[in-house]
Amino acid sequence: MTRKPILYFGPRTKVSDFIEEHELGYFIDKENLEKVMDTFLLNLKTKNIPKYFDLEPFGFEKEVIKLEEVLERVHAA
Repeated sequence: MTRKPILYFGPRTKVSDFIEEHELGYFIDKENLEKVMDTFLLNLKTKNIPKYFDLEPFGFEKEVIKLEEVLERVHAA
């Protein structure tokens, strides 16, 4: 939301895949450390920021509505 790059250190997971797929930051593990850090430092120097990711569908109000729908379905069963 603040367009700050995410630095994800660790094994490949669904989170790292999501970050890469939406160009929200950088996934770094021991195999790609040097390559990704070079890219990250260059982007930091040139002020290249990640793409904007629309958080509107995940806002508090919409999540509450989804939760209410789930609870109504569970209660009705």
